[in-house]
Amino acid sequence: SDGTAAVTETVVITITDVNDNTPEFDNDDGDGSTATAAASVAENVAAVGTYDGTDADAADTLVYTIRTAAQAGTSVDHDLFSIVSGTGVLTFASAPDFEAPGCGAGNNANTCVVVLMVSDGTNSDTITVTVTVTNTVIDITANSASLAEDASDDDDVLTMASSGDAISGAGFSISTNGADGDSDGNLPFKITAGSGLVEVNDADDIDFETTTSYSIVITASDGTAAVTENMVITITDVAIDITANSASLAEDAAADD
Repeated sequence: SDGTAAVTETVVITITDVNDNTPEFDNDDGDGSTATAAASVAENVAAVGTYDGTDADAADTLVYTIRTAAQAGTSVDHDLFSIVSGTGVLTFASAPDFEAPGCGAGNNANTCVVVLMVSDGTNSDTITVTVTVTNTVIDITANSASLAEDASDDDDVLTMASSGDAISGAGFSISTNGADGDSDGNLPFKITAGSGLVEVNDADDIDFETTTSYSIVITASDGTAAVTENMVITITDVAIDITANSASLAEDAAADD
């Protein structure tokens, strides 16, 4: 304005984003802390979880890395893990084995500690992740079987199926709850620890007229955990085969001829 006339002009002021905010890890495990996280991973599984962050500077690109023990002293198991730099997906480099633990900086523990970092190129944040490797629950499939009473020693009865580490660990065992058809101290069945194959141990016990079935207990163990399964082996009757014959006899035959 010059005091007599005036003119107006609209001016647009653009605010440019400055990378002045620090990215921060999310509370992905719900423990209330963005500085620590905990996860449990079953053995033989590589996936751990996703540890991502947010940045108030919307234009920033976040990059995720694993800190070495030299960079972050608590990251003692850094070499056991890998991370996707663009997403924060954390995995074991090789799936862990509960029976052959490799955590604890090689101290044969099943609890691993690794430190992750998220960076926007200028600012960064870290999170300490504690990963506990858990033992796989063993499961054996319930079975039933039948066996003819004329079975012989070492005849196959059935093979138990299992999941978990039973076969690679301590394996299978069998109990007949003390049942012994002929009471000679030899149990009717046996099992191969490494394969779960159940066989006849004492054929004299396999007699329908004496015992029509056996209730047995199969145990599968990996040396740490164990599970049992009850099952019944039914003994089937075998009919006696009598061959029909013909004969002739003189009419003057005497007693006892």
